[in-house]
Amino acid sequence: MKCVFITDGFIVDQVLRSQTVQERDKYKDLELQPLLGGREFGLRFLNHIKWAMAKFDFQYLLRIDDDYFLCLRRLLAELPARPKENLVWGHFHCESGMTWIDESFMLFSPDIIHKFLSQNESTMLCHPHADQQIGLWLKKHFNKEIFSRHTTLS
Repeated sequence: MKCVFITDGFIVDQVLRSQTVQERDKYKDLELQPLLGGREFGLRFLNHIKWAMAKFDFQYLLRIDDDYFLCLRRLLAELPARPKENLVWGHFHCESGMTWIDESFMLFSPDIIHKFLSQNESTMLCHPHADQQIGLWLKKHFNKEIFSRHTTLS
């Protein structure tokens, strides 16, 4: 298991930038991504999954907000009951014909991440909010019948 903190790397304040780089170098658990900050959640998510696929051969990818507390023992106890493929696990909002996963806790099997990244970047549907972007990707790029039969949405 690998836990990594990812933050925006274009830091204008030189003191804050220096502190962030020192922390990264000291603890080796911080990655800086080429973003300025602001409402770039969809782009952040895309950067996260590209980085994860390039660096790791993972069984699951968990993306969780820094203000969430994870009960790792419970997560590890529940994972064996979940599918190994086509897994999109998180809290889903369902309102008047719209469904989206909450960005605060999202867990994916690697095949889903691979499908996300196999999209043509020049025609990929993007959104400032990752939860909306993921919903667009799931709806547009995946066969609804296969998706509904084999993907765990919880």
